[in-house]
Amino acid sequence: MKLLKEHANKIVNLEHSPVVLIPAGEFSQGDALILFNNREEFGTIQCEVPNSYRSGYTVKSTMIEFPPRCMMNAVFIDADTVVFMRGLA
Repeated sequence: MKLLKEHANKIVNLEHSPVVLIPAGEFSQGDALILFNNREEFGTIQCEVPNSYRSGYTVKSTMIEFPPRCMMNAVFIDADTVVFMRGLA
């Protein structure tokens, strides 16, 4: 599932897709994505944004494992920087 600007600031239910693609150049400062993996299997978030990080880490994350029944937020600091924060699982 490729995420688009229209997904910004909404809850995106990923129950039909094991892979989520966040393309570069699609989102801007202040945009947020609320992702919910409503599946019984792990999924994957593939991020093409140049500077993508998991909250609390300094290493760039272009591929993130997404646990079952888990919620994750992605907040865009600017068009080239996104931070992922995982809810309690």
